[in-house]
Amino acid sequence: MKALRVTCRGQQRTIALESQGVLSAIVTCVEGCKHDPAEKNDMSLGGLDNRTNSHLEWNKLDLELGDQIVIEVIENCVGDPPDAIRPMDDILLEGRKRSLREEAKALGWTVVESEGE
Repeated sequence: MKALRVTCRGQQRTIALESQGVLSAIVTCVEGCKHDPAEKNDMSLGGLDNRTNSHLEWNKLDLELGDQIVIEVIENCVGDPPDAIRPMDDILLEGRKRSLREEAKALGWTVVESEGE
């Protein structure tokens, strides 16, 4: 299986899957965005494990000006354990709920949720 070895400021993270799926390394730079006026630069590492249908997340790395990132595509290694594992069904349900709340708000409706929702 493929893996990603990411190095920044002398620190190394390796993300890998035990079965087929998706791995990603995303660098984001935000400066004065309408929805989030704070400046931030970070890199997120994630994946989707097809065997368990789960989304894997590794802690974000805050980036500073001048940081250099090296990403190597490697094979057959054991990666660092993810910091969070979330079933895709939970993520999809959260998205549906968020969309419904936003639509209700736009229509001027009040949503009353049962406890634990």
